[in-house]
Amino acid sequence: MEQVNIDYYFENKKWDDKFIKFLTFPTGNKIKNIGKNDNPKQDNLIFVLNQIKDTRILELYNVTMELKNIHLPEYNSKKHKINFTLDTKNAIKAKQKKKITELLSLKEKLIESLENQIRVLIRLMERDDTMTWLVYPLYNVSKLLYSFIESENYPVFEVVSDSKQNNLMERCIRNIHKCLTMCLNDRNPNDIENKRCGILYFINLEFKIYKQLHNKDMIKNLIKVYESRGRLNNGNSNNTPGMLVQDNVKYPIGKSQIVQFHYYMGLYYGYYSNDHMKSIKHLDIALSECSIRYKSQIKSILKLLIPLKLLVQGLLIRQDYIKRFDISGVPTYYHNLIKLITTGQAKQYLSSVNDLEVQTVLLKDETYIIWQLLLHRVQINHIRYQWNRLGQKSILPLSEITEVGECQISNLIFLGHIRGYISHSHQCLVLSKTSPFPSKQSSL
Repeated sequence: MEQVNIDYYFENKKWDDKFIKFLTFPTGNKIKNIGKNDNPKQDNLIFVLNQIKDTRILELYNVTMELKNIHLPEYNSKKHKINFTLDTKNAIKAKQKKKITELLSLKEKLIESLENQIRVLIRLMERDDTMTWLVYPLYNVSKLLYSFIESENYPVFEVVSDSKQNNLMERCIRNIHKCLTMCLNDRNPNDIENKRCGILYFINLEFKIYKQLHNKDMIKNLIKVYESRGRLNNGNSNNTPGMLVQDNVKYPIGKSQIVQFHYYMGLYYGYYSNDHMKSIKHLDIALSECSIRYKSQIKSILKLLIPLKLLVQGLLIRQDYIKRFDISGVPTYYHNLIKLITTGQAKQYLSSVNDLEVQTVLLKDETYIIWQLLLHRVQINHIRYQWNRLGQKSILPLSEITEVGECQISNLIFLGHIRGYISHSHQCLVLSKTSPFPSKQSSL
């Protein structure tokens, strides 16, 4: 077994994996089978604190060791004795109910311990500007609080207790927001001592929770806070918060955090606030920063970016672009919808978008409204197709435009997508001889 001296980290103002392991524990399927009488260790590490002059550091050590040596073993020992399966009537026997109530009490103690860790870490950082190195460890504890609440949630808890999962998530959000506020409020001009390097970590964590809760109002408020106070001088050219401090040296923040940040910003502007151009800008950055190894992240970005580029810029995604990222998993219905847009089959497109199975997936992806808005792009392509078929003549009989009604044509003219006018007396569409379709399609 290896002895790890916690004093070392505070003396040298740096963290490593062992310090992160000191503060945290595995959750979900990775949680260890720790019983009451097990030796309090993690990966054969024993954590000690020799220096007890600093009461805050001592408090952090005591809170952490109490969590690891008492609350966590008790929780796991009790958890392994409980059957979490509900019957068809959601009934629980009295004996089982008592065990679950006891487990909930232990779960509450674990959550309180994690909250205390966050509280002490924040106070250490607020007290001393040289404690900026604690930003990343604080993020790990905050992420652990979220992961524990998320993973240790069972239907039986809701039956036994009035305490709802959302209430725990609200507590989690409050703690994470305290961390974010601390970072946002730091006005220290010294980059080494400035805690604003943590903005990206905590804002991404809040984004993730709000998206899970489908709370777009809180996402909107969070972005307002960031736009007003969160922009950094040491970010990159895209104004992304940029550097971490370790051992009095600045290090770049991981690209995964940058990708997450721009993905969430793109999601908000594209699908909550309808600022499509700003959304495309963020999603383009997310895609360019994302490694081709992370195919699931690329798919998530493209699910948002493809319909937006089709809507705003009329761009089509090329097959070689998909092959470049080896994204064979891009949904088939995306390819089908894009094909219908390209060929101008408006009626079939509308039928496909409103197909129950496709609609369910699009709603889940939060892209349904954008695909609905793309109907006008299909209508334009249908009129363009008929115009090309008839030799690009400026007079196009309405009888040839089988997929688009007169009202829809008038709307396209009003929006500036088509240059021309409808002659009702001659039942035809009179198109501009120079540029009847000002919005041109190209490829992404």
